[in-house]
Amino acid sequence: MKRVVILLALGVFLLFLARYFFVNFSPFNLNQIQHLIEANNIKPGEWDVLNSTIQILIDKNQILEYLSNNALIASAVFISGILCIFIGLHLIIDKFFFKNFYEKASIFDAVRRGILFCVAISLTVYLKLYGLDLQTILLIDLLLVIVEILFFHYIKPHIKIGVGKVVELNKKISASNSTRK
Repeated sequence: MKRVVILLALGVFLLFLARYFFVNFSPFNLNQIQHLIEANNIKPGEWDVLNSTIQILIDKNQILEYLSNNALIASAVFISGILCIFIGLHLIIDKFFFKNFYEKASIFDAVRRGILFCVAISLTVYLKLYGLDLQTILLIDLLLVIVEILFFHYIKPHIKIGVGKVVELNKKISASNSTRK
């Protein structure tokens, strides 16, 4: 449970850090925005015109050209916070609902599913800003779910069998080495 508390605290900290980035740093490349303001003759104080111009850029799928590194940093920190919280909640749910009292929750499953979840969120937002249709984006997310299902049902059992054989072989080798001495 100590791991869960640390992950949840780290996740909340990262979300507050991402909020700090979103509030205090502009996600836009200011040089690009300045060229946009000059090209459209937007005067100081005309925030509605600037917002509508930015909305047009979003609609034309050109907004990625106007984002700065601050947007990438803030979104990476935000996704990292979501990952930590997802892993912590996954460990809690796995322990209380799917494991026996003496069994530990699987950190490997939690991290794998958390990474797939965060990749799905990141791809959804990025591809939507890039201009893909919602159906295409959802198909890509469905592909990630299918990859998880295939891994869980077909690959993970073989990994457990392989690891079990290696552990058994190590026990035999250590037993034979102790009898030789």
